[in-house]
Amino acid sequence: MTTSKSTSGESSSRSSTAKDSARSTEELVTMLVEQAERRERRRERLKRKRRKDRRRAEHLAMVRMQRSVEVMKWCLVSISSVMAIGLIVGLVVLNSVRAEAERIKSEVQHIQREAEMIRDKIRHPLETLGGTLGRSLESRISESFQDE
Repeated sequence: MTTSKSTSGESSSRSSTAKDSARSTEELVTMLVEQAERRERRRERLKRKRRKDRRRAEHLAMVRMQRSVEVMKWCLVSISSVMAIGLIVGLVVLNSVRAEAERIKSEVQHIQREAEMIRDKIRHPLETLGGTLGRSLESRISESFQDE
């Protein structure tokens, strides 16, 4: 009888140990599952964070690119404006030079005509003197006819 008590005690202790080990196995499995779930959540969280960081980096790169394009646009506008102003100034100067050249050309032609007249007078002094005398006589004759 004592043997049976001890066997039944042993079996109850064995069943309680089996229950404890079953419980501890379930707890271990639960712990492992929870750890795996935590790792999975952490992995997903890191994955979302990386995606978010990548999108943010792409957005910042796009903003930098837009700013660069804007700067290039204004540089081109400035360069074009300077070129246009330079062209306008060049055309104005060219027009002024042309007008001055025309004025000088007309003065040179006027001086050449006067020089030609002086040369004619110097080459043909008698004709010049005769023409002057002829005009003078003609005016005296006409005056005398008018007086009478």
